[in-house]
Amino acid sequence: MTNVIYDRETLLRTVSTFPLIDNHCHNLLTPDASLSCPLEICFSEAQGDALKDVPQTSAFKRGIRQLAELYNCPPTFDDIKKVRDPKPHIDICKICFEPTGIQSLLLDDGLNPLGGIMDVQSHVGLVDVARRIVRIESIAEEILYDLATSVTSTDQRVLNFSAFEEPLKKQLETCAKSESVVGFKSVAAYRSGLNIDCVPNAEAAAIALGNFISDFDKKGPVRLANKAGYLVSVYSNVYVDIGLVFPIISASGQQSSLRELLEICPSNKILFSTDGHYHPESFYVAAIQGRETLGRVLLDSVENGELSYEETIKIAKQIMFENSNTLYKLNLTPKLTDNEALFKGYKDVSGEQKIVKLKKMGVKFVRVGYMECSSQYRFHIIPIDRFQSYIASHGVTIMRALTALPYYGDVVPETVGVTASGELLMKPDLSTLVHLPYNPKHANVQVFFENKLTPADPEYGKIDNLPNYLAYPLCPRTCLKNIIDYARKEFNITFLVGTELEFILLKGTTPPVPVDDTVYAAASSFRGSTSEILDKMVESLQEQGIEVEQFHSEAATGQFEIVTGPESPLIAADRMVVSRQTIYDVAAQAGIKATFVPKPFKDQAGSGAHVHLSFKEIDKSQKVDDGHPSGLSPYERSFIAGVLYHIKAICAFALPTNHSYTRTVDNCWAGSWICWSVENREAPIRVCYRPKIGPNGKYLDVHFEHKFVDGTSNPYLVFTAIIASGVDGIKKGMQLISDPMLDNPAALSNEERKRKGVTERMPGSLLDTLKALKEDKVLIGAFGEPMIRCYVGVKEDEHKFCKSKSDEEQLKVLLKRY
Repeated sequence: MTNVIYDRETLLRTVSTFPLIDNHCHNLLTPDASLSCPLEICFSEAQGDALKDVPQTSAFKRGIRQLAELYNCPPTFDDIKKVRDPKPHIDICKICFEPTGIQSLLLDDGLNPLGGIMDVQSHVGLVDVARRIVRIESIAEEILYDLATSVTSTDQRVLNFSAFEEPLKKQLETCAKSESVVGFKSVAAYRSGLNIDCVPNAEAAAIALGNFISDFDKKGPVRLANKAGYLVSVYSNVYVDIGLVFPIISASGQQSSLRELLEICPSNKILFSTDGHYHPESFYVAAIQGRETLGRVLLDSVENGELSYEETIKIAKQIMFENSNTLYKLNLTPKLTDNEALFKGYKDVSGEQKIVKLKKMGVKFVRVGYMECSSQYRFHIIPIDRFQSYIASHGVTIMRALTALPYYGDVVPETVGVTASGELLMKPDLSTLVHLPYNPKHANVQVFFENKLTPADPEYGKIDNLPNYLAYPLCPRTCLKNIIDYARKEFNITFLVGTELEFILLKGTTPPVPVDDTVYAAASSFRGSTSEILDKMVESLQEQGIEVEQFHSEAATGQFEIVTGPESPLIAADRMVVSRQTIYDVAAQAGIKATFVPKPFKDQAGSGAHVHLSFKEIDKSQKVDDGHPSGLSPYERSFIAGVLYHIKAICAFALPTNHSYTRTVDNCWAGSWICWSVENREAPIRVCYRPKIGPNGKYLDVHFEHKFVDGTSNPYLVFTAIIASGVDGIKKGMQLISDPMLDNPAALSNEERKRKGVTERMPGSLLDTLKALKEDKVLIGAFGEPMIRCYVGVKEDEHKFCKSKSDEEQLKVLLKRY
């Protein structure tokens, strides 16, 4: 049995790839009929001369961009027609339907003013199943036409209502017995309104029929609109269809409509539809927009605390497939699509909406940023129009060696494995696109690095034979994503990460002087201008979507801490980068300096960047109470054991500068001995519990604080190293060989520590940790040899630079960079 993980990615993947039952749509035109039908009709209900104004609507412009992606052409109506018009009609249909994920079409074939529609079964092949929805008015109109024609051609003066009623009943009965028919439909709502008298009135019906006959005109089509002519009733089993808004109204309007439905309508009564008709493009655009709208609304409901991921995933499946499958008794099994482009496409479209919104907010520039081996955040600034039209989809080219610059200067060390030859693409991850509230004309976006080869490269066109330095893009974000995916696939584990960011605010002087001399959580720290600066920092973080759980002053002078809420590791790393940059920039605007340097003042407490990690075990069989005194599950214990086993190598990423080791000393609450603890801040790994409210006590949740990380580290690399180590512990079934350290290990004698299973110190220098990393096959495998070679080369070069500098000179450079 496949275990389901309920998280953000699963929700978006479900919305993007779960099959659709299109419960309300209309037949495609035949090839000949399609030639005379304007494509603009996909985006509006306008007809005739009114169609000339359709290109001025936001729905049309948005739809054209999406069709341009489908046809791989410039986003103009003329370019789309140049690509699609020469193609055979069946090819156009296949191109449009293949990426939609529509498994079944329920076709109302009563919409045929143009003549020449494909029959129901002709749609099979584009989708797995096609069935008919019988429009009652269409049958009634045909009978009325024949009846009126017959009457007006004779001298007949008296007509019984049964002459209309009986053939109508007979045809409806015939349809009901047909295997191709799954339902009946009335269009009473927009023909005459729903104020219909449901009690049959034979006299009124006869009068209405007589009036119709007397007014009959053979030249025009019959259109049934008289309330008395409807032979349908209002039933209690009412369902609502979310079609027609796709793609007729704007994205915000679509979202607003769906939100209103979910506010008042049971989720098992909402049915997906495209209202697609005539052209296959109408099905494609409506399906893509429908998925996008559903995903955005459901994701917002989770982020607003209204629903859980598990609930939204269930709702998505109900609306997209299950409700129609049940209502129409189709008995279909969901056929999951393996078209990954749908999932990626959802994120891209969502990003496009963000860009449009940013432009409306007055954003002029986008910072396309990345964090490299030395933890310097670097970005290229792109005008937003250029970003929207090209960079968002194609990326920015940079030299490969720019990932391997040391913090002291823009030089490429000889041992990093890259040179001035070769380039990378910085591909924006539009899910990270965010407005910078403290710099209103700017937005920021994170990237994934991708390889870029040109015909000048000797291995161009031979992707399978690429040497390592070309096959691996040296991307810290990719490293983290890969280990998250591995843990999810192999062990059914998902992670949450929260952070504590400690920093010191300095006056703009040399040597550095703190902004105050207060102590931990002192009220006096939040008086005057410092309070205003911190308020702006926190407000700016919140406006960027970063949850701030608390903030306060810390033990060193001028030192403060901001605690952020838990997120999935990649999002948490992104937000840690954004948080640092926000703190830097807001402080600079106020004329002071924020620094994450681990220990600017030798005689005071240092600054850390503590990482709080928890994980969810989807396989409940692993989450058993086997009597361990810690209350931790086997997986949790093995995870901690794995981190302890690899901790020396992890420190190469977590404590990445020579200066970092001035903080991880005895009695400084950073952890100087290799051990784990429960609620003991003198251990590098601290197990933290949050108790349930009430007298029964047991723990609500548990997470692990990694106290040995500091603010000069690259969070993508740190999180990758910690997760890879913990997962290795789970894979190998590692066991904790010691009880939790409840004392300060530095205060114990050697014999006392040995009895408690604590025998090794944390590494005391950068070279020690780099040596451990170069020997750690598990971490080398997790990152890839090229990434390790590049990182180690940068750090060894930085160490070489520091050997020629005094402590004061090193600190001066560090304060400039961090």
